[in-house]
Amino acid sequence: MTGTSEAAKPAITFLGLSKFFGQLQVLHDVSAVVPQGATVAVLGSSGSGKSTLVRCVNRLETFQGGEIIVGDVRLTPDGAVHGSRKLSDRQVATYRTDIGMVFQSFNLFQHLNVLKNLIEAPVGVLGWSKDKAIERARDLLAKVGLPDKEEAYPSRLSGGQQQRIAIARALMMEPSIMLFDEPTSALDPELTGEVLNVVKALALGGRTSLIVTHELAFARDVASHVMVLDHGRVTEFGPAAEVFGQPKSERTKRFFQSAGL
Repeated sequence: MTGTSEAAKPAITFLGLSKFFGQLQVLHDVSAVVPQGATVAVLGSSGSGKSTLVRCVNRLETFQGGEIIVGDVRLTPDGAVHGSRKLSDRQVATYRTDIGMVFQSFNLFQHLNVLKNLIEAPVGVLGWSKDKAIERARDLLAKVGLPDKEEAYPSRLSGGQQQRIAIARALMMEPSIMLFDEPTSALDPELTGEVLNVVKALALGGRTSLIVTHELAFARDVASHVMVLDHGRVTEFGPAAEVFGQPKSERTKRFFQSAGL
């Protein structure tokens, strides 16, 4: 039985996170506590460190200061730790299976058709039977509105279709956390809506999600919490209604005004 303290445990905790690319510091002492089940819109101007922050959560980027706590795993500059035990590369890969990631550029395997893109990781990493993986894949393809595309190759799909397939692929692993790194930035405006609708309808329910996005109207519609970054520093973090309604930082106010909010 889950106790009250366990239920209240944060999904993700950033503690003084700092990240450098060479001599350039791109994250400065970032601290925030993300509740279980929260949908966090990560906002800010280009180059503010949004994508880097999200990529640190699943260890696609290492960092030089602070730590990130995800469930029972603590990520540090030296690696990942569970209790007092440092995790091996294989164990870090296992840790990543509970974190779905949707990238700007789709990242589908071009040599595999849609169905094989979806079933490869559950079969190869989680050890699912092929039949179970295919059943799950077909269910997700129906939910993202592409039930007739399982035999298609990515090159034959539109950008919006590829991104919907990428979302389905991330959801195949049944992750408890979803990360979205500007999922519509590579799309034409007319395709953006179809992808955002899929994110809203399918990927957010009950999961903890971090969504890096420049679609502020979408963020205002779906987010429970908002984090605003400016030059790698958190200028605002809190419930979405408060941040959008009464931002405390002058920088945040100017950012929202420049975006027409």
